[in-house]
Amino acid sequence: QKSRWFQQRTGDDQQRLRVNDELRALISFKQLNLMHEWPVLGPFDAVFCRNVLIYFDPETKKAVIEQFAKFMHRDSRLFLGHSESLFRMTELFIPLGQNVYTRTSPGLSDFSVHP
Repeated sequence: QKSRWFQQRTGDDQQRLRVNDELRALISFKQLNLMHEWPVLGPFDAVFCRNVLIYFDPETKKAVIEQFAKFMHRDSRLFLGHSESLFRMTELFIPLGQNVYTRTSPGLSDFSVHP
């Protein structure tokens, strides 16, 4: 229900919605360098990495995807940009739709990642 989680803006911004405080308390936004150790905990329900992977070579892209998988539980969602794809890159995620993937299995104990 949209009205539970969002508030209608007032004034000139009436066409826009604002996330309510209850939902905001559940969400955290952090900046991190994908090429260094990640100072974050998991697991995450969703990871949004839009229009980032296109700048990496295939080996680095695969390492970043495997790192995402470490912090996600089964059925978590990975959202990529429109020009990004995991086609033939990994079996850790399966497509749900255009640029939306789901985590196929928990944990990555079978290999290590070195970005």
